[in-house]
Amino acid sequence: TVMAAVSSVRNRGAAGTKTTKGLFLICTLLCLICSTSSLLDKEELMESKAMLQKTKQQLERLKDKQEDSTRSDMLSNYIDLIDPWTTLVKQYAGEFPEVLSLLQKTDVAMKKTKAFVDKKNDDIGLQIKELENKIKQAENLINFLEEQQAEL
Repeated sequence: TVMAAVSSVRNRGAAGTKTTKGLFLICTLLCLICSTSSLLDKEELMESKAMLQKTKQQLERLKDKQEDSTRSDMLSNYIDLIDPWTTLVKQYAGEFPEVLSLLQKTDVAMKKTKAFVDKKNDDIGLQIKELENKIKQAENLINFLEEQQAEL
């Protein structure tokens, strides 16, 4: 558009003073728009960086919250131990019926607890993946804005 304005100034001859003023006005407005756009981009860049930092902190909190697999493995080991104990107690059920009942209730409770821990870990794992994707997108946006700033 600037080149078109310049070529129209050359073709008008004596009327060039009016178009020179108009061209000066256009260039001034263009400079103002570019500098304003640059300031807005800098603000957006700073906001994006702050948001990225908050998202990374949230990711770290989720990773700390995620139960490691050792708890689930430990529950599995305890559940595996209950089965032989239950078999032994059944042989002597006449003498210890309360113990058999207690072992069966403990087995059910531990299986439910293990299922809960596994589901919680899976849910947190999905949240972690979502946050990692958001972080990647935010980093791409920041890189893009920084490239735009470098061009200005």
